[in-house]
Amino acid sequence: KACGCQFPVPCPMYKLPLTLTDNSGSLDAIAFARVAEDLVERHADHVSMSMKIEATDHVLTLDKAIGREKLFYIGMNTDSSAKYPINYVLKKSFSVNNTESTPVPRAPKVSNFL
Repeated sequence: KACGCQFPVPCPMYKLPLTLTDNSGSLDAIAFARVAEDLVERHADHVSMSMKIEATDHVLTLDKAIGREKLFYIGMNTDSSAKYPINYVLKKSFSVNNTESTPVPRAPKVSNFL
């Protein structure tokens, strides 16, 4: 499967483990690609190219993402034949530290229940 890059080489992507916490509890998750780039505020391809030069700068970039308050749009996939039938997917992140109103995504209606 080809990625959206303009070059015929593999695109670097983030795989960023994180814990989402709110008043109801916490959820361990992994942010990939664009969701992770939004969190660390650096594109993975730029980090990959420059990491050979200044690896310590990237540690500081990741530190900036720790403890930030974000709103996540989390999707849920179900596969009753899988070992773990429910799979949660981080679809998008929104900043909540600004003064503008944050768009709240609407969950799709569910017609069937397990």
